[in-house]
Amino acid sequence: MDRQTFFGKVVSGVLELCQKHQKPLLVLAGKIAWEEIPELPKEIAGIFSIVNGPMFEGEAMKEAGRLLEQTAFALGRLLQSRL
Repeated sequence: MDRQTFFGKVVSGVLELCQKHQKPLLVLAGKIAWEEIPELPKEIAGIFSIVNGPMFEGEAMKEAGRLLEQTAFALGRLLQSRL
């Protein structure tokens, strides 16, 4: 996720819906360029990388479904635990 992605149609559109319904947004991304991301709106509760270690970009794209599922599962368990 970089500045272009952050201000792109998908994240902006989902963020608008979250703001409208006063819900937090968790953003899952393959790679995060923190230096390019502006200050986060309060509705964005967090940005998380689905890549869990060193990985070539092509491999990450090939494994994106599995990586996304694993990260979403881990976040879901965390949210369920109400920490």
